[in-house]
Amino acid sequence: PVLILGETGTGKEVFAQAIHDNSPRAQGDFVVVDCSALPDHLVESTLFGHKKGAFTSADSDRIGLVEQAHDGTLFLDEIGEIPKNIQKKFLRVLQEKRFLPVGGRKEVKSDFRLICATNRDLSKMVEDGNFRQDLYYRICTIVIELPPLRDRTEDIAELTAHYMNHHPHFAGRDPYMLSQNLLEALQSYSWPGNVRELFNIIDCICSENPRDSEIFPMHLPTHIRAEVTRNRIRASIDNTRIQQTPNADAGDRKLMPLKQLLEQTRFDYIKKLMSVANGDVTEACRISELSRGHLYDL
Repeated sequence: PVLILGETGTGKEVFAQAIHDNSPRAQGDFVVVDCSALPDHLVESTLFGHKKGAFTSADSDRIGLVEQAHDGTLFLDEIGEIPKNIQKKFLRVLQEKRFLPVGGRKEVKSDFRLICATNRDLSKMVEDGNFRQDLYYRICTIVIELPPLRDRTEDIAELTAHYMNHHPHFAGRDPYMLSQNLLEALQSYSWPGNVRELFNIIDCICSENPRDSEIFPMHLPTHIRAEVTRNRIRASIDNTRIQQTPNADAGDRKLMPLKQLLEQTRFDYIKKLMSVANGDVTEACRISELSRGHLYDL
């Protein structure tokens, strides 16, 4: 059994799928159970299945998710949300690999590999009596702790490529190119929604710009561009306060290519502007007579 820990949206299901795909059970099913979405009155039926007539709406036999995972992997997402009365029954399933469908008389066997995930502190839940200690020890043989995306921004390029290569939304069209400036902008954002937010942003960009073959920072939503700009302004101001960079010699400037000279002049102006405005974008707009959008672009 593997237990994957991490904040909401860190990509726990992506890692669980990767474990399954690289295991001897890869040819079997990867069955996902969202424990937070299980209706209270149908938890047992959903997990273990039921026989016809077991309850009022049971008009036919139903195979549960545990049985569907036979010879494959059962992924219990947000296992911390599973009801306590089911925890005891599930513990026996893990030990014996057998269970009794609701209304059934004969036990069913299911040989599955278990992967669990949660954003909650299960050890604290055990202390508080909200999670069975014996079940906790059964599911945490191997523990993988996923850091939030803001702490592993070097993964952004590969995660984005993985998503665009496997998601049906991008099938049948020429691949998008991610500009270096875009990747740098994505790495400067804090990602409160983690990997899930990253994938949503990529979907949004590509849906709104279907004819573009390359994606640039200007394609990002305004709130991301604004935060990236603020972060760069703060870093620039802090760097200026720590160490004043001497201006290039005027004679050397004349030897620069025109494009480079204009870029350097623009950079020096914005750096000086934000220093004078003390990082206040509104004040910088007033001084420079630039619109907020134009200032963010610069």
